[in-house]
Amino acid sequence: MNCMCLSFLESKDFNVQFVTIKEKYLHTRKQKIN
Repeated sequence: MNCMCLSFLESKDFNVQFVTIKEKYLHTRKQKIN
């Protein structure tokens, strides 16, 4: 049970990091276009 909970938290953390990176990437792309 603990392992499942841990892996879930890790995946959530990863998703948050991924979204943040994606937003930064899109933001820099917009700046380059303008």
